[in-house]
Amino acid sequence: MTANGREIIIIGGGLSGLTCALALQKAGQKVHLLEASDRIGGRVKTDQIDGFLLDRGFQVFQSCYPTALKWLDLKSLQLRPFRNGCLLRKDGRFKTVADPWRNPIAAATGLFSPPGRLSDLIHVARYRSHVMKEKDPYSFLEAPQTTALERLRQWGFSEAMIEDFFLPFFSGVFLEKDLSTSSRMLDFTFAMFSRGEAMLPAEGMEAIPRQLAKQLAPGTIRTQTTVAEIQTDGVVVEDGAVIRGDAIVVATEMPAAARLLKEEKSYAFRATRCVYFDASHPPLEAPILALNCDKESVVSSLCCPSRVQSRYAPEGRTLVCVSSVGPLDGSIQDHLDSVRKELRSWFGTAVERWRLLSSYNLPYSLPDQSVSSMQTVRSSPRVRERLYRCGDYCDTRSIDGAMRSGESTANMILADLK
Repeated sequence: MTANGREIIIIGGGLSGLTCALALQKAGQKVHLLEASDRIGGRVKTDQIDGFLLDRGFQVFQSCYPTALKWLDLKSLQLRPFRNGCLLRKDGRFKTVADPWRNPIAAATGLFSPPGRLSDLIHVARYRSHVMKEKDPYSFLEAPQTTALERLRQWGFSEAMIEDFFLPFFSGVFLEKDLSTSSRMLDFTFAMFSRGEAMLPAEGMEAIPRQLAKQLAPGTIRTQTTVAEIQTDGVVVEDGAVIRGDAIVVATEMPAAARLLKEEKSYAFRATRCVYFDASHPPLEAPILALNCDKESVVSSLCCPSRVQSRYAPEGRTLVCVSSVGPLDGSIQDHLDSVRKELRSWFGTAVERWRLLSSYNLPYSLPDQSVSSMQTVRSSPRVRERLYRCGDYCDTRSIDGAMRSGESTANMILADLK
């Protein structure tokens, strides 16, 4: 029996579901992709407000993501990079820090002046050399693990280096302020930053799932279609209609997946708040990320996406993105008041003239990446016969992990259908 002509139902139109659909389609399968919301993308969405492009939460695309390189045409995304390095906000001042992965000498000198800590310079160079030697960055996910904080200490970094650079930087990446994230994700992420660049597409981050969707056959995707129940040979949607399939893939976020799969297991997520402002003048001239070294502050990071990609803002305007990491306590207005108050100490009274564009509360920004959650990095795509799952929580908690999970699930389905 061949697999040709089989019909596969995929529930969820995020990066994982779209990649799974594309891989199955290229293998000759007919796919029905059902998305509950009004458009595809999952957590990778971009809203257009008054000529501005607002990604739902601060996100970047790593130019060296290995799985993404297989499925995306990066040239057509017109990617542009952030400047290597960052600005550190500490003790009421900004300090420019060079990229420690590409220019460790300048980085060490920038962090500790003068003359810089030779020991930290050596450790940065050693760590970068270590991750660059490994051909497959995913192999780091099989290494013995501890916390990210402990891994940095194992490499010999000083507490000052950790507090003044690694903690504010990776807090923004892992969306937690204590670096309790698994060292496996630290090694993997360090490898990604060492090999490539953080970039933004010209049309916003949603251009990534849109490109995947455009490669699917017309009629494959059905939006505003919520699945109420999974049956042995198909699914029941909210209006009672039944869609039959030879295999079913649950490619939703973890809470929705648990509901559909009738699992009692609870899942942990990292939460963030993201606020966008319209400013007449850029608070940061460079296309660079500003990181706050004060763990108790409301503002974790700030950047101007329109300095990276001009299409993120109308001509003559600047888009300012402010991110906060942590629990979503308090009202939106209280949060906005705290953000403005804090940024006044950064940029003066000009902040009062910034126009609020939107504020996003994102309780499910990123799946938990703690040591316990990363004991088994990749879970089996097969739930039971003819029922599968995929998502970033099944692999690395990243854009590439979501796509790799979708690809792996498709490969297993194809093997099972032979």
